[in-house]
Amino acid sequence: MPSFEESAAVAASGASTSAFDRADAEVRAMASTTEGPARPRTQRRAPAVPYGATGPSRLSDQAIAEYHYVLRDLRNIGVLVVILVVLLLAATLVVNAAGIGPG
Repeated sequence: MPSFEESAAVAASGASTSAFDRADAEVRAMASTTEGPARPRTQRRAPAVPYGATGPSRLSDQAIAEYHYVLRDLRNIGVLVVILVVLLLAATLVVNAAGIGPG
């Protein structure tokens, strides 16, 4: 089997593409028949927390207290949605009573 330098020289010169192709095929064939990984793999440890994504919250009481504004913001969003729905219903009633639009 030609060495890497010989294969590289043949490929660089462009003299014989078939020699390069043969060498490449040999290298690929040898690489596909080697057993096991080239370097040992490290074993992954199990996570320290046994709970998955659906387990108990990992937020401490202090963290929960720091995010109190989230609940306030959600409440404000709900109030705005209700106000917008009421305004839309009122506008619909006014438009229908005035006879504006198709009909």
